[in-house]
Amino acid sequence: NNRDKRICSTMYRGFRASRVFRAGRSWRRFTSTPRFTASTATSPTHLNKVSIATAVAGGAATIYYLYNHRSVAHAEIEAAPEVSETAAEAAFAFDAIESTREGSFRWIDVTNDNFEQILPQFQTLLEKSAYVSIDTEFSGVTATRDQVPAYQDSAEEYYRKKASAIKNFSVLQVGICLWVPDPKTSALIAYPFNFYVFPRPYLHNRASIPSDAQTSFIEPSHNPVFSVQTGSMQFLSHHGFDFNTLVSKGVTFMNGEKEKYFRDEYGFVKPPEGLRPKRPLKISSPEDKKFVEDLVSQVKQWQETCGAPESCPPLFLPKLNSFQRLVAYTELPKRFGADTFSMKTLRPENGSKSTGFEISLLTDAQKKEKQDALIAQNKLAFQKALGMRRVMKNLFSGNEDSIAQPPKVIVGHNMLLDLMYFYNCFHRDLPLDATEFKRGIHEILPRIVDTKHVTTSDEHLRRLLPTSTALDIVYQLAKQSDKFGGPEVRFDRNFGQAADHSGSGFLHQAAYDAYITGYSFTKFMHMKEKQQEAVGEQSADYYAERSKEFMNSLHLMFNRSRVLNLNQESEPRRRWRK
Repeated sequence: NNRDKRICSTMYRGFRASRVFRAGRSWRRFTSTPRFTASTATSPTHLNKVSIATAVAGGAATIYYLYNHRSVAHAEIEAAPEVSETAAEAAFAFDAIESTREGSFRWIDVTNDNFEQILPQFQTLLEKSAYVSIDTEFSGVTATRDQVPAYQDSAEEYYRKKASAIKNFSVLQVGICLWVPDPKTSALIAYPFNFYVFPRPYLHNRASIPSDAQTSFIEPSHNPVFSVQTGSMQFLSHHGFDFNTLVSKGVTFMNGEKEKYFRDEYGFVKPPEGLRPKRPLKISSPEDKKFVEDLVSQVKQWQETCGAPESCPPLFLPKLNSFQRLVAYTELPKRFGADTFSMKTLRPENGSKSTGFEISLLTDAQKKEKQDALIAQNKLAFQKALGMRRVMKNLFSGNEDSIAQPPKVIVGHNMLLDLMYFYNCFHRDLPLDATEFKRGIHEILPRIVDTKHVTTSDEHLRRLLPTSTALDIVYQLAKQSDKFGGPEVRFDRNFGQAADHSGSGFLHQAAYDAYITGYSFTKFMHMKEKQQEAVGEQSADYYAERSKEFMNSLHLMFNRSRVLNLNQESEPRRRWRK
């Protein structure tokens, strides 16, 4: 639009007047037209030096080049405060963070196979942690053009558009890194957990419906549906996301509203007849009706002549087909009572085909034992259906399962979408009203720090990051700059699996992104220019106090408001100047 053209034109005139341009450098990637294109680059360093010099000389805008390896992904234009460093100093600052050092990264992939074993370890470490860093990967961002926020939108309108889109998608991977002080040294030990999460049919593992059942056997309201954005899938695939593990072994989940529904529906204090499919079995053909009447008559006659249950031999029925067995399982409890019989399909040890059907009378002791077993099975199925929500209930404050007491500082990078997915998938249905979202998120996560907001609002960090606040660039600064102190960051050698992370191959794996976010936060909270007295640097209270000025403010991308303040019921109105 015209405003963007004016910004670009002003930026270009300032760039032409800069020392870098006059030095005879070949910066031909920029043209004299207000409209420009960022294309494939052979040297990211080259482009970032250009953008640094442009930001310093032009003073009206900053071009952030977000690149992956040796190609420019896209360019975003944002209004930026004036940068006081010279172009040469800024270029030197970028050179300092460009190189990488080899190192080992340790993490645990959490799936259905090891979830129950890992959960107690996670809970123990969470209780000891000083703070927690998070990241998510998800199936999409926007579904329609109307859901893309405009630059001039208010913070509330920005949120509303994002929320209307997120309701269509699902979280696929959750990275949680726990930062635990080492009691023997002054170091912080990082424990990154990489949770694959997949919304399986609720309570799908109950006895009445086998886990490999077709969709037609599943109650539709228990079978989650979510959308997939092809661009998001392509992006994740490009960064090595394991979709096979996601679908076959992903940990299921539900939010608090679904949990309440199932608790109210099934109760878990009585035998779980309610877990049977609610759709009534239709017996319409004359042959099926005759089979039911003959079966009921045969069972009734056997029961009358049998005597006491302790001395009654089982009733053996010849081979029944699958529909007839379903009729037996459904109709006999209706006619004789749910706790009267024990029924089972007989199969050979090494075969899957049925060889018969056996019905036994239950004694009083067997009835109680069966009822207790069914209730235990029901509760186990429910716990498995909760899945990832059990982890989040430990992390969220304000509930009886919370381990994070007092509430932990939760750190993320550009984390508005992460929090919205947390809210929608693990807490309750995401509201379209920003004020309601603020209240709800403050109830469960009252201490939130967005490192994107930290790097764009702190004047010291703005001087060190004049071109980009992308997560990998921020991490390189935190890792290599001598401007930060703080504790040494280590991994527990006995924790998870290890791999070299000197390159960028781990980027956009949720656990790794959570780790480098937390690492950057650690270093930023020990900036030498702002260093306070080094007392209790490992404690949770230290990080909460040091991050107080940034707490509960979320960065907004491509938006004039720039920040969503979670502490305010409503954002202050700002007049839009054309």
